[in-house]
Amino acid sequence: MKHVRDYIAVRLESLSAIFRSEFVAQQTSKAPTIPLQPGLAPLELAKLIRARYYADRQWARDRRSVWSARSSLLQAFMFLLSLLAIVFLGIATLDGFAIAGFICTAAATAVAALESFFNWRSRWIAADAALAQWHDLEETLSLYVASRTEQDLDVDFLLQFDEQRRSVWTELNQIWLAERKGPGPAGSSAP
Repeated sequence: MKHVRDYIAVRLESLSAIFRSEFVAQQTSKAPTIPLQPGLAPLELAKLIRARYYADRQWARDRRSVWSARSSLLQAFMFLLSLLAIVFLGIATLDGFAIAGFICTAAATAVAALESFFNWRSRWIAADAALAQWHDLEETLSLYVASRTEQDLDVDFLLQFDEQRRSVWTELNQIWLAERKGPGPAGSSAP
């Protein structure tokens, strides 16, 4: 039994260390570690923009899997509670089952409210759309660079790829905020 406890303690400590290192790596308040480099050659600029696409897609992949799992788990839990409520209310010849049914109905309502509060499904779908756009932009960038010599690469055209990457972020944020706000009162439009 002691071996099991020691094993669990070691696993928990290693998971805790991984979580701490990933959490620290996700902090945005740290100063950038990549120095600014003025006057990059067009090919180096294209590589920098491409690296940003990779980082953005990795962020979206990581988040969408978490949001997808949370949304699916919450939907399954809500379905189970609703099912239990129907069963308990259907065999409500005893007072205990009727009470349990009403409790499950109330819990299902509360869980349904959680989904709209956390908005995981909306974020999951928006992350999928952003991923598709980033893949498309990166393919276009790769084709542009591959079809020209390094001297023929246009810096202004390359910078448009980064602007499009940032516009996908802006769109992702606006979608999430619009979904988060939800519809306004009947007959009015939310700002």
